[in-house]
Amino acid sequence: MTGVLAVAACAACGSAKHHSAGADQTSAARFVAQVSNPWFPLKPGTTYVYVGEKDGQRGRDVVKVTGRTKTIRGVRCTAVDDRLYANGHLAERTTDWYAQDADGDVWYFGEATAELDKAGRVTSR
Repeated sequence: MTGVLAVAACAACGSAKHHSAGADQTSAARFVAQVSNPWFPLKPGTTYVYVGEKDGQRGRDVVKVTGRTKTIRGVRCTAVDDRLYANGHLAERTTDWYAQDADGDVWYFGEATAELDKAGRVTSR
């Protein structure tokens, strides 16, 4: 069954508890070069834009799949840039890393995040 699994947290639901595969199963040999899962394809150059509202603020999330990679725990991961705008101001910039195993499951390998104030200064990482 092709699904979404996680090292620290599921890319789909945020939980690692209900998945049968855990962090001890991240042998680099199990992973493939590109994320092609039909439920979460990460083709470099693709941009996804999501709009909504949180705490009364309009939000727009721009997610760009990059051609950059990073090796984490011996696994080549795809870098995804995520920019969250609240009321038109950049509020958060994040790089997430994902990889796909030979079964087609997508694993989340972590993130680097910076939250920004309205002036663009980093308030937390």
